[in-house]
Amino acid sequence: MKTFYQILANTLLANVTNMIVWFALIFFIYLETRSVTATSVVSGIYLVAVAVSGIWFGSLIDHNKKKNVMLLSGFVSLIIYSIWFVVYLTVPAETWKAPSFNYKGEYLVSFNLRDTKRIHLVFHNPRIAKVKSELLEGNYVDRRMVYLVDMRDVKKKKPMQEKVLKDLIKLQ
Repeated sequence: MKTFYQILANTLLANVTNMIVWFALIFFIYLETRSVTATSVVSGIYLVAVAVSGIWFGSLIDHNKKKNVMLLSGFVSLIIYSIWFVVYLTVPAETWKAPSFNYKGEYLVSFNLRDTKRIHLVFHNPRIAKVKSELLEGNYVDRRMVYLVDMRDVKKKKPMQEKVLKDLIKLQ
């Protein structure tokens, strides 16, 4: 009976972990897109993947010792979650927040997706303070902002944007 409770605890822990990760993914997709359709598509892909892989994983359990397969499954899951947790901790925070442009591994500019009324660029490289341009706004130590109204404004200010990027890259 002891083995049964150990397997039950392992299964409970694995399922709770998977459901938390799954909920976080779906919630993140909804927050970023505000689209129920996008969450439905991802859910459908997950459903099909589970249904298709379930047959193969079921045959693994049927043809091998269940305890060994379950232990291996838990161990592989732990390794995968650990690797992605380390990736999450080691990658700069800007990577997870918005589409960004980097040069030689250093982040130069990101799009602020929360601002829906205009195009908001964030130059979050500490060297940006040394770049002089009337396009750059803000007096922060490590970043400057660029606000563009629409695509006409983007095209009109394109030479200034390119100069800011070139000057910033020269400082690398």
